[in-house]
Amino acid sequence: MALYFHIPFPEENPFLQLMAIRAPLVFQGVKWSYAVFLFSTPYIVYSILLSGLYVFALKAHRKIRAGRLPGTSCQRQRYAPQVVVRPRWLTAYARTLRPPDLTVPNMVPAGQPAPTFFGAYAQWAATPPPAWDDVAWLAQLWGGPFLVKGITRIDDAKRAVDAGATAVSVSNHGGNNLDGTPASIRALPGVADAVGGQIEVLLDGGIRRGSDVVKALALGARAVMIGRAYLWGLAANGSAGVKNVFDVLRGGIDSTLLALGRSSIGELSPDDIIMPAEFSRGLHK
Repeated sequence: MALYFHIPFPEENPFLQLMAIRAPLVFQGVKWSYAVFLFSTPYIVYSILLSGLYVFALKAHRKIRAGRLPGTSCQRQRYAPQVVVRPRWLTAYARTLRPPDLTVPNMVPAGQPAPTFFGAYAQWAATPPPAWDDVAWLAQLWGGPFLVKGITRIDDAKRAVDAGATAVSVSNHGGNNLDGTPASIRALPGVADAVGGQIEVLLDGGIRRGSDVVKALALGARAVMIGRAYLWGLAANGSAGVKNVFDVLRGGIDSTLLALGRSSIGELSPDDIIMPAEFSRGLHK
């Protein structure tokens, strides 16, 4: 038995993440653009995660793809009673008639006033993207396990090795800044073949079930990053919900291995995967 890749329309394909940015949120006449990036991996935790070499561009057409935007009048009416049980938040809002600012105290030395999240975000957005020399400098300064996230090209993977990275994450950032980019899983085989013998290769994007993990491992990934999946469990049932998400993924891995006739993930190979002939076309360079 082998695993098949089904490549239907993007909205049906968990491996082709064409995510819609739900922004901006309109509250009290003030527009707030927001983005949240949380990453996790069940097998490897790295001391530093460098997510970079890209610039965000939020386009108007993504608002249409997002469907109903948060912050509409009906939603505000629906959730308005919740402020009654949050007097501290309500008091802070009453003073300014605006949502309280989030702060990022880790961005300044201890004891100094923390900048607001949106202030820090604006400063970051206006900063030129890093060059490979910056990556090498940061890897040397850190001196520990160092992962570069956002690799989809073989030449970039080799540059990451030369810069001192100990791992790369093959990722298209969920299609956030270029929604027509190839799915991460399509770039994985070439990157794993090129640098998998020198550094560890992870896959980020499209992991929704245990069989997805098995596909990634068979194609050369050392581990996967599950992105938002654990957040669903966290929102539903706290830490117990997160554990349940991992249990569901692990159960899916075990059942897929059983169906493939494999006793462990160490026995997986590309021979377990049947892919279309042009699945990775143009990426093996």
